[in-house]
Amino acid sequence: MSNFSLAHKVKRKIKVGGSDTNSCICIVAQSNDFVYIYVMSRSAKTTSSLPRQVEKCLVKLGADLRIARERRGESLRSWAARVGVSVPTLQRLEAGDPSVGVSVYAVVLWLVGRVGDLENLADPAKDQQALFQEILKISRKRRGDQK
Repeated sequence: MSNFSLAHKVKRKIKVGGSDTNSCICIVAQSNDFVYIYVMSRSAKTTSSLPRQVEKCLVKLGADLRIARERRGESLRSWAARVGVSVPTLQRLEAGDPSVGVSVYAVVLWLVGRVGDLENLADPAKDQQALFQEILKISRKRRGDQK
């Protein structure tokens, strides 16, 4: 039996869990002598409450990756096949949808020859804020030792 015909035989939809991020939706469907239970996790709360700057960055990244695809003369369908995702997922990526997995972004960056940028994105040696905090911590410790 296809998923399409199962969707028409859905008996009930049940919310499992509370208001935490681990809650999910269960769909119970019946076909002949079988009962199918589909469990789908809820989308992460972080995608609905992103800082505006993060949203803007994702939208720009998606648009830039769309331009990279178009400049290479690739269709949505062929590019999605090369990435290993569906066309709708690729369209969501190009729209800056925050629910698209980071691995999908990584594959697209690899296809456009920019995966090295991702590799060094969070390089600890370039984390100026953490370096500054470590220097402050060391200087405070030295002052404490001198007293």
